[in-house]
Amino acid sequence: MNKFILPSIIIIFICWIILQQLLEMSFLRNPMNYFIAFLIVFLFILRVKDK
Repeated sequence: MNKFILPSIIIIFICWIILQQLLEMSFLRNPMNYFIAFLIVFLFILRVKDK
């Protein structure tokens, strides 16, 4: 796995959370946030497993 995939997804997720804060959306009620968080954990596990 490319070593830039996980940090780039984390940066995009942080930007997404900031955008939701600025638009005054509830980021805890958005199911996409949980999917992205699960994806980050899954990719982190794959990265650790590869090493």
